Amino acid sequence: MPVSQPTVAYLSYDDRNLYVAYICKDDRRLIRARVTTRDRILEDDRMSICIDTFHDHRHMYWFDINPYGVQMEGTVIDGVEDTSQWDTLGTPTRSSTRTAMSAWSQSLSEHPLSG
Repeated sequence: MPVSQPTVAYLSYDDRNLYVAYICKDDRRLIRARVTTRDRILEDDRMSICIDTFHDHRHMYWFDINPYGVQMEGTVIDGVEDTSQWDTLGTPTRSSTRTAMSAWSQSLSEHPLSG
């Protein structure tokens, strides 16, 4: 789904991690999000990053986060199966969230996908 409000994403990496940061501008009164358990943010406003590690357009890992820092991740296998049953190697992804008057920002630090 395309973004409806001004949004900026920053990506960086080192030998062990992929770093993702977002700045999402919107009217605070219109942001849909809630504090809930992990993997239960399908109805929330959220940011996503999809990583096609094989560069075959058929397999990917995806990571979502809502304005409260609630996370959800999963995989697409063979281009059709979309599941949130896969978790980040059993270790929660480090994240932080900040909300200002007209924007919310996220930062994620992912663990390496190759273990």
